[in-house]
Amino acid sequence: MTEFLHTFQKGIRIDEVYGYEDIEPMFGDDDMDRKSAHVDLSKEDDNMYVGRTFESREDFRTALSIYAINRVFRFKFTRYEKKYLVAECYDKKCCDWRVVAHQVGQSEEYEVTKAKLEHMCNVETRSRFSKHATSKVVAALLRAKYAKAFCGPRARDLPDSLLREHNVRMSYWKGWKAKELAVETAQGTDESSFTLLPVYLHVLQLANPGTVYHLETELDETGDERFKYVFLVLGACLKGLKYIRRVVVVDGTHLFGKYLGCLLTVSCQDANFQIYPVAFAIVDSETDESWTWFMSKLSEIIKDGPDLTFVSDRNSSIIKSVGLVYPEAHHGACLVHIRRNVKGKYGRKSGLPALVWKAGNKFRLKEFNVVCERIKRRNKGCWEYLEAIGVSNWSRVHFSGERYNLMSSNIAESLNNALLPARGSPVVALLEFIRKMLGRWFESRRKKIARTVGDIPIAVERELLKRFKGGLGMTVLAVGRWDFEVVAKDGEQFLVSLEQQTCSCLEFQKIRIPCVHAMAAAHDRALEFRTLVGEMHRLEMWSPTVQESILPVRDPSEVEVPEEIRVLCLMPPKTKRPPGRPPKLRIHSVGEYEGNNKSKQPNKCGRCGGVGHNRVTCTNPLG
Repeated sequence: MTEFLHTFQKGIRIDEVYGYEDIEPMFGDDDMDRKSAHVDLSKEDDNMYVGRTFESREDFRTALSIYAINRVFRFKFTRYEKKYLVAECYDKKCCDWRVVAHQVGQSEEYEVTKAKLEHMCNVETRSRFSKHATSKVVAALLRAKYAKAFCGPRARDLPDSLLREHNVRMSYWKGWKAKELAVETAQGTDESSFTLLPVYLHVLQLANPGTVYHLETELDETGDERFKYVFLVLGACLKGLKYIRRVVVVDGTHLFGKYLGCLLTVSCQDANFQIYPVAFAIVDSETDESWTWFMSKLSEIIKDGPDLTFVSDRNSSIIKSVGLVYPEAHHGACLVHIRRNVKGKYGRKSGLPALVWKAGNKFRLKEFNVVCERIKRRNKGCWEYLEAIGVSNWSRVHFSGERYNLMSSNIAESLNNALLPARGSPVVALLEFIRKMLGRWFESRRKKIARTVGDIPIAVERELLKRFKGGLGMTVLAVGRWDFEVVAKDGEQFLVSLEQQTCSCLEFQKIRIPCVHAMAAAHDRALEFRTLVGEMHRLEMWSPTVQESILPVRDPSEVEVPEEIRVLCLMPPKTKRPPGRPPKLRIHSVGEYEGNNKSKQPNKCGRCGGVGHNRVTCTNPLG
């Protein structure tokens, strides 16, 4: 148990948060600084003197190596006894540099008892100082960087960084190995993280009342209990969920830690058009079983109903699980993925991707049909492909539910991008990264709400300004007390009812924000534009979403943990990362055309267009 708590304190415990940093629009998320539980053996803290103590024998050896690197000399251990170490200059015939360290009593600590730190050796001897820059020593130099943010430098950046900061040349492979060791030291091992997971989830729930989590395990052939799935919803997110529009974006992204797996996310959009993360789950892979389990747990948080809409890519497992667990809800496909598929299948220069995007966003059936006819004329096969997907799945005009402005799963992609630095971390470090990130986002939004003047969020105010500018120059004719005929600059006529908050373009009632025609009519009557904004886009619906704070977890030794949780020895899953560098590129979802990756497209002959040969070797007489 002592070793168990020590792992928590070294890799996970957060004692002090220095502050919060605003993020908008939540791309390239940076983690908050935190104090490292280890001594930073940098140039400022590598002094060697009599009386200095080290936590262990290994720490003394590492510190001595860093001391030698920073002062450009080479040494070797001449005495390596059970309870003491003697280090001398490599050329001890000419130089009497010497450091002696003894074990302190029966503890693991070592203390420097003798030190003669003046050097007399020549340049040739000292020039080989980089021999001390082993992977373990480099990992110690990098440890603080990875402990502060769960995401330190990339392996390919380490050789240049080490050369610049410590004048040591290092191969890429050594840098990769040093990074692995640094992450393990700063955040704990993957195995200890899975062991810690049950206690961490319990302590997290105690610190944040209302938090819901589910931990699914399975027994292996030896009877050991292994990790299978984990589902997490923070209490602060759950309490604000009832003020969010019922349009849910679900997505999965791969993890590239030692035991791989997938991170499943559920996110919505708040009144200020910002990402509102709801639920997270870690599973083995995106299968029917894992997605159905995830949706079943989500159904306890988000209830089924005809007013609920799911948006995702065309992953077959998502489609099956939504239909099984949420039979009354609507499910729409991401229009960005559809456009990307069309671009890969039929080419960017065909003009089809832009037409598909335009058709999917149309509000009126007449305009949709006009664009569809253009698609058919350009490429009938493309239209047949879109029909096979199901027009009601990707087009706004045919969709039976309410999607508002969410025609894609971009908010989920943005969330995945924000979580990228921690997707290679151990499971507890990943969940802790999520907790800290959401805590910072919520605090940032509370500050924005406090600075907001009026009852309209900042992003909605910007959208109103854009639509106001678009409505300038339109002709407005009153046909009733609150009814207007608005003539656009191209001569097209629209009927606007400010009392019913409708427009014949259908955008007003679909988005619940006045369209350009409604803005022109309101401007003609000198009506306050904010009165036309739907209730879901007001400050009173934004403020409660971030009212609750997300608090840090406490040390498990300071809280009461049930015995059944404390003694649970959870083993890691059976899945394991294969040898070599883990991939970080996005994996194509099911149904997504992989032709977007040009490296996978077959080479075509520039003479006849055939596959498998080029212009020089072409034998086609018709070429």
